[in-house]
Amino acid sequence: MESNINVAVLGTGMMGQEHISYMTEYPQIKLKFLCDSCSESIEKALSLLSPQERPECFEQENEMLKKVDDIDLLVISTPNYMRKLLPLLHQKKR
Repeated sequence: MESNINVAVLGTGMMGQEHISYMTEYPQIKLKFLCDSCSESIEKALSLLSPQERPECFEQENEMLKKVDDIDLLVISTPNYMRKLLPLLHQKKR
């Protein structure tokens, strides 16, 4: 029995959408959260998914990272110059 991998994607622009399209090929991946400050990018990313797969969406990364206990894998696909150390401030509680 395979367990699900709960994934959050930070940045749903071109690279984020590419990562999402690859992840849809793996049934054990559960796309739980999307985050992007651009709602148009989130809508494009959602169009890659079936309506049953609709993840929770956020415009602010600190809001999404409050869900850290529900995230097994964080995909950071923002442009290099936009990356911050904020994800490092959140740790999953074991």
